[in-house]
Amino acid sequence: MKKRNAAIDLLRIMSMCMIIILHQINKGLQIESLENWYDYTNKYILALSFCAVNVFVLISSYYLSEDNRIKIKTIATLLMENWIINFLVTLGTVFIGKEPFNYVDYLYIIFPFFTRRNWFLCVYLVLYLLHPFLNIIINRLNRNSYRVFLGILICVFCILPTIMPNRNWTFDKMRGYSIIWFVVLYFSVPYLKKYSNNGTKHITIKLISFFLIGFVMLLSSIIIDSLASVIGRKEISLYKDMWFCYDSLPVYIMSIILLSIFHSLSVDRNKEYHPLMLNRIISFFGSCTLGVYLIHDNYKLRDVLWTSIIKVETFSALPFSFILYILISVCVFFLCSCSYFVVHNIVMTIIKKFKVFESHIVIE
Repeated sequence: MKKRNAAIDLLRIMSMCMIIILHQINKGLQIESLENWYDYTNKYILALSFCAVNVFVLISSYYLSEDNRIKIKTIATLLMENWIINFLVTLGTVFIGKEPFNYVDYLYIIFPFFTRRNWFLCVYLVLYLLHPFLNIIINRLNRNSYRVFLGILICVFCILPTIMPNRNWTFDKMRGYSIIWFVVLYFSVPYLKKYSNNGTKHITIKLISFFLIGFVMLLSSIIIDSLASVIGRKEISLYKDMWFCYDSLPVYIMSIILLSIFHSLSVDRNKEYHPLMLNRIISFFGSCTLGVYLIHDNYKLRDVLWTSIIKVETFSALPFSFILYILISVCVFFLCSCSYFVVHNIVMTIIKKFKVFESHIVIE
């Protein structure tokens, strides 16, 4: 078995905790205007967390770009785990009386990929099926050609949508919820791994840049919202969140910054950053992150979780509320990891009984 990278696993854990914080604010608060000091605080935390989904895709590319196999076991595992989680979460929410059960739920459990309720897993599976073909393109490009190719992708699918609020003319209107954006993210990682190795000496500068870009995102919302009020055109305020999307340039840069920091920590194999036991703990929870996403963001649970079970609005206005966001995200991550561990072992027991799942397709 290939040795796991503790630094990248740590980034995987951190990005999933950031996704949980993102969902706390998006699902639990749904900030519509910036009127009080805590609105600004929550919006800034949202800005810092928004890149986490991109980071999760970048990490997948970090490993998949070195493997030209489509593994039947991987696809079967994702499908079976998703089916079991959908069934158990639906059953659980109905049992505790938080969500009524209807016949549409049967269809969703059986055919989860025909709706946008599992948008991330749907797009991720398509990316997984495409990744060996994308690797062929990557391996045939030299450094200069790769730079031009990546530059074109970023200009068309990132920079232009960032500076043009109306996306009707662009090739991708999905604000990053599409296979097009996932492919752009996928191509970004091999270039970083091959040609951008600055070690750990610029980590402080990168971290400062990360927080400054988050502040610029907040500032953009404030300026656009204020402009709409000053000139009396409320429709302008509709664009105050134009940078709060996965394919905006600020969010993309923040994603790359985080990956580059943890990549630089993992480059020097002669250094041991963590004791062996801590490495094992990091690797365990790192392997549970996709399951954490599937559980806590299940369509039956996500709204109930942040509005009825954990009432985010009751503490969002408190000083240092960000500490509560972090503590809650860690707790949710831990509980979902333990639950996923049980589901994963059940699925692995089933899959090991059928040799067909051990087959794979090699794309050359």
